Amino acid sequence: MVQDILSIVPYPAILAVRQANRTFYKLTTGYDQPGLVGVENRPSQYQYSNTYIWSINEEIDFREYKLSKLTSETIPSFPFYRLMGQVKNLPKEFWPYLEGTRVHTLDLSRNQIGAEGASQLAQHLQESRVHTLDLSRNQIGDAGASQLAQHLQGTSVHTFDLYHNQIGAEGASQLAQHLQGSSVHTLDLSGNQIGAEGASQLAQHLQGTSVHTLDLSFNQIGDAGASQLAQHLQGTSVHTLDLSLNQIGTAGASQLAQHLEGTRVHILDLSWNQIGAAGASQLAQHLQGSSVHTLNLNGNQIGDPGAIQLAQHLQGSSVHTLHLGSNRIGNATQQLLKGEYPHINWIF
Repeated sequence: MVQDILSIVPYPAILAVRQANRTFYKLTTGYDQPGLVGVENRPSQYQYSNTYIWSINEEIDFREYKLSKLTSETIPSFPFYRLMGQVKNLPKEFWPYLEGTRVHTLDLSRNQIGAEGASQLAQHLQESRVHTLDLSRNQIGDAGASQLAQHLQGTSVHTFDLYHNQIGAEGASQLAQHLQGSSVHTLDLSGNQIGAEGASQLAQHLQGTSVHTLDLSFNQIGDAGASQLAQHLQGTSVHTLDLSLNQIGTAGASQLAQHLEGTRVHILDLSWNQIGAAGASQLAQHLQGSSVHTLNLNGNQIGDPGAIQLAQHLQGSSVHTLHLGSNRIGNATQQLLKGEYPHINWIF
């Protein structure tokens, strides 16, 4: 019952709590007395019973008014080490003390961390419980991405967001190399400057990693990059691939699909490229024999004739869900496709 009550109590209110039954407090927290402050006051592991494990269900944002005033010397010890699960904007002075906390989700987006800060953070993730890490919009760059990934081995991080961090081809390649032996399975590199060369190098180094979900949207990959990327996906664990907003045209879509046979990719997002009617038709033909079952082609100027040709060539493929929004496909064609190909979930 205590767990249920605390899970809905606002964090600032918990910070105000200073008194509790001493015996209960000792059994459930590992502390001899309530009201201790500062990160130096770690709970005694041998006193703490795993029977009593709870945390606050809400995200704790250290930029909120009351929390922003806390320092490593003034923060209440018990809430810091025992109650926080999802944390946002955690100041640098707290990073060395992540080990021993129950923090599992850490959002440090838009914190101007830079390359050096990213490397420092990763070192402090060793022995922590953090499994979801958001470092988007932090100007980390190539050097920071590489250093960061080196220190991810031995951590619990499995979901990693590096959106919009000025990472280029070299950084993407080095990042992937250092993911060997890490637990990372979901990687977001969208909104960087990886390009064709970077996409190819990245994919080559994904073999032997745990990465199964890869977001490379908005990276100027183009036709050549899409084709080279797909070639190197053989032997990787990637099953979900986002290549939206990458200036991929007819040739790129066709070549990409040709190389998907034999890969594990079953969810493919090619929305907001320049594939067109001809590209969509060729793409569908080459998906025969691939594992792709969910295909997103929103915003690709496909039109009515292109949609009909696409549907015809998808027969015999594994595709059962198809996104075709923002493609100037009329209502009559939409109804025709739904009627003639009811096995496909059409999303217009």
